[in-house]
Amino acid sequence: MYRFRKGDTVMVGFRGQQTTGEIRFASRNGKSLMLEVKFLGGYIGVMPVLWDDAKQEFQDLINRDKVELAIRS
Repeated sequence: MYRFRKGDTVMVGFRGQQTTGEIRFASRNGKSLMLEVKFLGGYIGVMPVLWDDAKQEFQDLINRDKVELAIRS
């Protein structure tokens, strides 16, 4: 798992949609993130995500749906 850091620009995939976002907060272990997104799947402005060790994926905090993250190059 890549350890995302505050300030990283990322591509965010969620519920069949994609957008660019920025990591606004990252916990020390990298398993809790706050993403800044304009609008994505019902989230406006910020999107909290958590790493699920069992599924080996990030999930949104509210519905536990899969969130795909990749560093934007």
